[in-house]
Amino acid sequence: MQQLPQPETAIGDVSGDGEIDLTDLTKISLHLLNDAKIADELIKYADVTFDGIVDLCDLATMKQYIMKDITSFTK
Repeated sequence: MQQLPQPETAIGDVSGDGEIDLTDLTKISLHLLNDAKIADELIKYADVTFDGIVDLCDLATMKQYIMKDITSFTK
């Protein structure tokens, strides 16, 4: 069972653990491969490009954030 996010969950925190890290990147990757679905309650946190869908652009943007190439997710 997936952990539900707390109210302070931020965009990018797909796991709802309060951190944006490799776990979140992995969840998006597995979702895109249809190996593991992101729960409906958490999917909005995976759309880091704010275009209404979770796709490879979100995965690439999340990787840039984790690698510190970018410092925030912007609309």
